Amino acid sequence: MGNSGNLLTLVKAGYFADDLGRVIGDFHPDIRVLSSVLKNTNQYALFEGGEHPYLFQVSQQVNRVRTPQGYNVLATIVSCSSRQNKGLVDKFEESTGIKLDIGPPKLLVRCMQEVFPLVFEVFEKNPKEAMRVLSEIPGQR
Repeated sequence: MGNSGNLLTLVKAGYFADDLGRVIGDFHPDIRVLSSVLKNTNQYALFEGGEHPYLFQVSQQVNRVRTPQGYNVLATIVSCSSRQNKGLVDKFEESTGIKLDIGPPKLLVRCMQEVFPLVFEVFEKNPKEAMRVLSEIPGQR
């Protein structure tokens, strides 16, 4: 625990014409659907604790329409290792067939780099409870 000072956040984007929900389980069987206040987005997340903890979050626009930059899938990965982050992207791409090869806007990347390490800290302190709460936001899906 207490990795917050060493966290690295990687934000990647891509396009997927089909429903992300159909292939997301191929990435990891424990990935969870997140309830969201953003009704136009399907979100999924996984936190793995242990010696090399990481947080993996990926989302897709419900209508699958591309942004002006050309993406409709956005993945954010937080861990203490750029190699681990890259490895998770590679695993996601290989298991789902979704290439995360579109550069997201720099402002969005900066926002994710500020917010996601804070989210990681919450997950690291109590991962099961954090996933349960995120999966059960009242009044959502």
